[in-house]
Amino acid sequence: MSTNKTLYAIVAFAPLVMIVVCFVLTGLMISNSANEVQSGITHRNEFNIPYFVPMIVAGVLTMIAAIIGLVLFAIHSQGNTLITQDKRVMWLAILLFTGIIGRLIYYFVYIAKEDQLNTSQH
Repeated sequence: MSTNKTLYAIVAFAPLVMIVVCFVLTGLMISNSANEVQSGITHRNEFNIPYFVPMIVAGVLTMIAAIIGLVLFAIHSQGNTLITQDKRVMWLAILLFTGIIGRLIYYFVYIAKEDQLNTSQH
């Protein structure tokens, strides 16, 4: 089964990168709020819009990337001729229940080493 390794690498790592972006934006928002409290601004009736909106956008992009990754990796695992039928069911369960970690493991076990696995099988 020929795959585009770059596409699968992007889909596998994109949610992880977006989660890091969400954490950084959250840290910046907390830091900004702490600075305001220290400088004497004790009440504010608005959210930290410069940090809140990008955080929401990053969260939505993370969810979209995670769903696309789940679908692509599930299709790949079920069509991979190097995996026996019982292991296909196991990999589908792993991909469904472990999320990003399962996709990363599957990527490094089967997709990144696909050329080596194909030559050793024939």
